Amino acid sequence: MSLQNVSYHLDNLEEAGVVRVADTRYSEKGREMSVYAPADDPVVVFVGTEERKTGFLALLKFLFGFQAFGRPGGAGDELTILELLSFPGLEFLLGGLFVLGLVVLLWVWNR
Repeated sequence: MSLQNVSYHLDNLEEAGVVRVADTRYSEKGREMSVYAPADDPVVVFVGTEERKTGFLALLKFLFGFQAFGRPGGAGDELTILELLSFPGLEFLLGGLFVLGLVVLLWVWNR
């Protein structure tokens, strides 16, 4: 990857507010270099198709489709259990817990 390409993408990420310049360092040749860090605001990136996202959300709504919790201090500003459970990696977490449970059951069964 060229230096020009890296510089272009870092500039775009900085303009979008994803990264910020955290420090300035000097190279061995004495050139000033910017050190980047994640921005202060969290960013959620969803990788997948819109159909997959809406299909998964529809499944969660079917299973847990009721108002469960309210946001603190927000009169009438309710947060559904669906919104609480729809964070990135939920499918991976649940799958991992399922496999872990199977391993424990097989271990206990074969003792």
